[in-house]
Amino acid sequence: MNNVFFTSDEHYGHDNILWLGHGRPFKTTQEMNETIIDRHNQLVKPGDRVYHLGDMFWGTVSNDEAVGIMKRLNGNHFIILGNHRNRDEFLPPFGPIQTKLVWKKEIFNLKLNDQHIVLFHFPIAEWQNKEKGWWHLYGHVHGNFKNVGKSLDVGVDNWNFAPVPFETVQQFMNSRSIEGAWHDVRKDI
Repeated sequence: MNNVFFTSDEHYGHDNILWLGHGRPFKTTQEMNETIIDRHNQLVKPGDRVYHLGDMFWGTVSNDEAVGIMKRLNGNHFIILGNHRNRDEFLPPFGPIQTKLVWKKEIFNLKLNDQHIVLFHFPIAEWQNKEKGWWHLYGHVHGNFKNVGKSLDVGVDNWNFAPVPFETVQQFMNSRSIEGAWHDVRKDI
């Protein structure tokens, strides 16, 4: 079986992300882009599945540049649309990246190894079957939100600018209770 990864908020091409919020430790946007691509490809192999939970590309990235980045990224890609939709939403599902971009959706309930996972760009306090142990994975907050219960921020800012393997998410979730108190994931990594 191929591996499964989750990620969010790469913000390819976004100059201001280098200093907004907590900032990112890169001198240039190009350095950031290349680091995220390299770290992605160190973990993700061809055929693996990668769920991007929004804000993959910034509006300054042209469609051709976005397609170029997608071609360089290992794996098959599933995109949950974020709030910076200007590029992610218009990525062509067919053509040059047809075999890499599987689908784009607003929200998705994934079933993986008998585990149900609600994938959405934004953190939500309540999600389908939360009380039955379903998980919620999200991005958007760049590490500035405390996880509650079986929810987790999979944004690159929390995970050394790389995707998170399913097994890592599973270990985290197994350590949490359904009703779990607010929790800062950065204390665990």
